[in-house]
Amino acid sequence: MKTVQKIGFISTVAAALLFSGCDSSSVQDTSGDTTTGTTSTTTGTTTTNTTKIITVERGPLLDANVTDAEGHVAVEVGEGQYAFDHEPEYPVTANGGYIDVNYNGQVDAGEVKNAIELQTAEGNVVTMASTIASDDNLSVVFENDFNITKEEVQTKTPKDSKAIEAFSNVLYKFVIDNDLKNPADIDREDFKALLAEFKDTLERYKNDGREAAEHEQEVIDGLAVDRVQDDEEKDVRERLDKKLKDNREKNKDFFEKIKEKFQENKEKIKEKFEEIKGNRPPFGEDDNSTHERPPFHGDDNATEGRPDFEDVKEKIEDFKDKVKEEFTKLKDKRPKRPGMNENEEMGEDMDDNQDGAQENEVMMQEANETTMQVNS
Repeated sequence: MKTVQKIGFISTVAAALLFSGCDSSSVQDTSGDTTTGTTSTTTGTTTTNTTKIITVERGPLLDANVTDAEGHVAVEVGEGQYAFDHEPEYPVTANGGYIDVNYNGQVDAGEVKNAIELQTAEGNVVTMASTIASDDNLSVVFENDFNITKEEVQTKTPKDSKAIEAFSNVLYKFVIDNDLKNPADIDREDFKALLAEFKDTLERYKNDGREAAEHEQEVIDGLAVDRVQDDEEKDVRERLDKKLKDNREKNKDFFEKIKEKFQENKEKIKEKFEEIKGNRPPFGEDDNSTHERPPFHGDDNATEGRPDFEDVKEKIEDFKDKVKEEFTKLKDKRPKRPGMNENEEMGEDMDDNQDGAQENEVMMQEANETTMQVNS
């Protein structure tokens, strides 16, 4: 199996920011929702035409069957994302498909045929963690002992959160080794016994500098799972490619809306950053500042009115944290650009994507430079 990590056609930062909040400006900015702004009338009731994006990830789960509690089937739009043409009734369940172990957006020989059921009782992600959190018997242990927040469970996938990643890999190994069909079938005491391994794995993931795909490959290599064979790869890929193209054709309006919002969201990110930037503590060498730079602490004559060095430094760190926090919020709310890979459509957006990545880099550089000013 090819183990090269996928190189996206836009940078991770640009993708995270530019696809956040791609809903209509006429409705609230809800994670995972894309609203066309039109209404339809059914039996006398006016309803908003909303598309709900659900991300399914063990690694990204491709070609899965994703349904809500009423049996409505979501449309696959690519890279582990599925769209309902309405607000789904929870729980949302995912079965079958293929685990994209190397995160390259396609099915390769050696990747895993998924044999477990995943679900979520709320939120816009379906993961090993959301499956456990959906079970009343296990959710209390999950929150109290494993210390993974409800917000993480509802919004984070293994590639977004080290805690979700470590939990997913530790639990998946147990599920496969014990031939469980649903992670929530684990015995409560067996589940509690995984805590020590989870803590050790999380600590290792935080410090080894490796990507989620590398960790996942490591776990999968040691398990007895049903894999895609060399002679199956071509047929599986061709079938899945045709399925995704058909879905794009049938859902043209949805895909066009995502594309239209792309440039609009770039401007929203810039405006938000400028708003935060405008509230940062002033510095003497900042052209926009009306304050003089605080004298160097080694100057014995400079005492009156001089702010404490550590206080100023702390304010800078707070500013940087606010920037990161805003980026994270926007990242959590985006559906990715659905159903596209680096060799397909929307190549005309490459220049815009590169510009967006450069703008984001400049933004973060400005935040870092403020700290350098104080430290100099």
